[in-house]
Amino acid sequence: MAYVDDIILTGNSTQAVDDVVCQLHKQFALKDLGQLSFFLGIEVQHMPHGMLLTQRKYVQDILKKTGMEGAANTPTPMVSYPKLKLATSDSDQTVDERLYRSTIGMLQYLCVTRPDISFSVNKLSQYMNPPGEAHWKAVKRVLRYLAGTIDHGLFFSRGQFKLVCYSDADWASSVEDRRSTTGYVILLGPNPIAWCSKKQPVMSRSSTEAEYRSLASCVSEILWVRQLLNEVGVCMAHAPTVWCDNTSTVSMSANPTNHARVKHIEIDHHFVREKVADGSLQVNFVPSANQIADVLTKPLAPKQFVGLRSALRVTTKDESIVLENRENPENDFGRLLAANDALTGAAKQWKNPPRGRLKCNVDAVVFESANVTFWAAVVRDFGSCSVRNCSSSQLTEGIAMREALYHSLNW
Repeated sequence: MAYVDDIILTGNSTQAVDDVVCQLHKQFALKDLGQLSFFLGIEVQHMPHGMLLTQRKYVQDILKKTGMEGAANTPTPMVSYPKLKLATSDSDQTVDERLYRSTIGMLQYLCVTRPDISFSVNKLSQYMNPPGEAHWKAVKRVLRYLAGTIDHGLFFSRGQFKLVCYSDADWASSVEDRRSTTGYVILLGPNPIAWCSKKQPVMSRSSTEAEYRSLASCVSEILWVRQLLNEVGVCMAHAPTVWCDNTSTVSMSANPTNHARVKHIEIDHHFVREKVADGSLQVNFVPSANQIADVLTKPLAPKQFVGLRSALRVTTKDESIVLENRENPENDFGRLLAANDALTGAAKQWKNPPRGRLKCNVDAVVFESANVTFWAAVVRDFGSCSVRNCSSSQLTEGIAMREALYHSLNW
């Protein structure tokens, strides 16, 4: 990858990469900076279980330029109510338009590693002319959210080599013209490689229509990604899968019968149906609770937002270890996390961990090793050990073993 005079070289063979560097050096002077650590404002942190792309310094620069350093943190980048609307009244207090627009521009580049703010930034970019006080207040909330999640970034790790996409839409969400919002994310293995949050260009007369327009955009993008992979010599063994939480949309994608109610979206209808029919992809239903793209279509409550943010693999260096093990249950540590529904959020009630003698709450899990008997707490925020129903000696031992576990895993 080359951007002006910055170049990234990668490959499976270190020798092959070195040979390319030598060939380039014969053509022009260059400086080999070694293992990739920083590129176009993106910091790359290498770990045994993957890599984390962050823009911490860039976030710090944004906060400094906007005077938001040291601002109070917020759990989400945007609230669901009241909804934003255009500043049409002369009485609306306007703000510094130059500052507003430059801030939105900086946030748009930040979305490269922070898909969790994509919806908020897209929404706020619709109020450039002129922005009002309510819009600037919403921008400052995004900045406060970033101040509290400055160490978060996009986590990449190894996984099954397959393309999966989640497509969603928020019907008639725009207050001004009742147009819908499209949101989709494309995953290569477990890793998000493309995502989108945007206002649909035309009005949809039903939620199914809005979902289908979003699906068509998603299908177009995922087919382009597959073609790009083919051009670089990477062939997919299986057709991509698109997950949608609207049953009518899923049915229409495979139904060979034309319906009067879809005449006005015939192009999208025929396009998707043709690709499903020729085996280029398959469209399946996913429950709304598991729809990752939901976070790209509307503001969400903190608990739901944090869960989907984790599903987008926006995380910190420490939390990425838990995320990776949770997604790979063949690992002993992963089996523990996957087995405990209270920790993963699948169950509201507490329960004993496998072979465990101590109870755990939603913040921590205490377990017993098969080889060495010990208690260790795996804490969501890595800030405290919250264990119930155990003696002081057991708790002391548990904390000590937890620290040993952290050390052994290079935490």
